[in-house]
Amino acid sequence: MKLLLSAFLLAIGINAAAAPVELTISCGSIGQDFESCQQLTQAWSKKTGNSVELITVPSPYSSMDTLSLYRERFEAKSPDLDVMMVDVVWPGVLQAHLLDLKPYSKGVENNHFL
Repeated sequence: MKLLLSAFLLAIGINAAAAPVELTISCGSIGQDFESCQQLTQAWSKKTGNSVELITVPSPYSSMDTLSLYRERFEAKSPDLDVMMVDVVWPGVLQAHLLDLKPYSKGVENNHFL
């Protein structure tokens, strides 16, 4: 998760010279997931001048609760989320609602994945 979030934030940081933006990110709400997400987004914010609002799924939660929340927001065409942490199998389930960022990343992902 840390590597993926870092790669995404670096990829969108390429256009940091433009007017500052605010991103809404949903990531783990407890423990190490939340701490890592918070640290990475704060560092990215400081570096780029953009801001990040973290949204957490209320605890106690299960991965199915989180998936349900994402599906509800997608079905409602909600603009609430820009970035989300997903389970490894969810891209197939959510593919109709997701955007492949590779055309916009200018190859920066190659610095993070073998």
